[in-house]
Amino acid sequence: MNKVKAITDDWKVIVPDRERSAVSQAITLKSPIRMKKVKTNVFKIDGTPTDCVYLTVLGAMDFSPNIVISGINKGPNLSEDIVYSGTVAAAIEACLANIKSFAISIDALKGKIYYETAAEIAAGFASQLSKMKVPNGIFFNINVPNLPKEKIKGIKATKLGTRRYLDKLIKRKDPAGNPYFWLSGDDVLWKDEKGTDYHEVKRGYVSITPLHLDLTAYEFIPKMESIISKM
Repeated sequence: MNKVKAITDDWKVIVPDRERSAVSQAITLKSPIRMKKVKTNVFKIDGTPTDCVYLTVLGAMDFSPNIVISGINKGPNLSEDIVYSGTVAAAIEACLANIKSFAISIDALKGKIYYETAAEIAAGFASQLSKMKVPNGIFFNINVPNLPKEKIKGIKATKLGTRRYLDKLIKRKDPAGNPYFWLSGDDVLWKDEKGTDYHEVKRGYVSITPLHLDLTAYEFIPKMESIISKM
C-alpha cells in the first residue's frame, strides 16, 4: 500500500455523514449544511456528495484541490447507472470547476469487500492523472472487480454499457389510510457487450471509462433544423 500512502499524505477527505446512494447531482439549497471534523484531514457534512465538492470549491476548506477522487463507492457504478450515482456526480461537479477528477466504485455490496484493491487502483490512476493534460469537460469513471489485487486480470479502457431495470411500484396504505409507495424490482438486465464497462469488470478487469459533460447529440442537429423550419 506504499502507493496509497504516497498520495494520501497531502490529501483531505470530505464525505456525507450517511448513505447517499442514487442522489445524483443534488445540492442542498433549502437548509444549512453542517460540517464536523472527524480527525486530522477528515471531515463529514450533512449534505450530498456534490455538496462535498461544491463547498470545497467555494472555499469552505482551507485548500484548493488539484484532483478530486470520489469514492471508493460500495457497489458498482456501471453503464447508465452513472446518471443516478452520487459518486459519479461528485466527479462531475469537480469537472465543472475544471478540476481533474474521477469516480471509483467496487463491484460488491456485501460480504468481504476488497477496498485495498480499489485503493491501489485509485492511487495509481491519480498519480498518472496528475501528469496528464486533460481537456476541460473530461472526467473518468472507474469500476474495480471485488478481488484481491493479484487476481485482477488487468485494466481496460472502456465505454459505457447498457442495462435495464425490471422495476416495480408497490402501493400500500399507512394506518391512517393514506397511500404510500415503495420502489422495488428484480435483477438488472445487462447487455454483455465486449468493450463495455460491465463486460470487462465481470471478467476480472478494472474498467476506466473517459466521460465528458457535453451531452449534445451533434449528429441530430441537422434533423432538428429541418424540424424547426416546419414549425
